Amino acid sequence: MRAGLLVADPGAAFIDAGERDLLSYAVTQEALLLLCSPDKAAISSAFRLNLFDRLVALEELALVAGVRKHGYGENHTKEWLTSYKTKVQLGIL
Repeated sequence: MRAGLLVADPGAAFIDAGERDLLSYAVTQEALLLLCSPDKAAISSAFRLNLFDRLVALEELALVAGVRKHGYGENHTKEWLTSYKTKVQLGIL
């Protein structure tokens, strides 16, 4: 799976090992699989791998699960993820 990821996106070689494993698995799955990662390099790789629509913020996952926690780190919020994804889509990052 790891080799397949690097063939599909050579830039994935530079992301965190755990994030790389997550994306390696995700590209092999046809069923809906949501990805939760605040890692900027992994988010950019997900864009190149056409997995962008599967990215969700930890804050969103928690709310759907019924967890009402406040004080998430900025990079775990829906607002941050939406902003960062927009910048990636526009080629700003």
